Amino acid sequence: MKFVLVESSTANIVSRIESNDVGEAENYFRGVKNMPEDEDFKRLWKVMSEKDYDSQRDLSLRQSGGHTRQYEWWRDDESYLDIDK
Repeated sequence: MKFVLVESSTANIVSRIESNDVGEAENYFRGVKNMPEDEDFKRLWKVMSEKDYDSQRDLSLRQSGGHTRQYEWWRDDESYLDIDK
């Protein structure tokens, strides 16, 4: 079964592996990232099956009307932009 390493902050896939179960995949990714502490690892990344990731992404797209959600930083930082209003 394929498992993916997903950044918690962006929900982007960082890496994929074939593994027997999620625990084995998590141990592998923790070793790759050199993070033996479980709390720190889980705060930064999620390990899930590729099928679960695809299902969550599809659900998110349906809820947003088919549009991907993108953070528009310039809306929060309008005072910093050099534009005429």
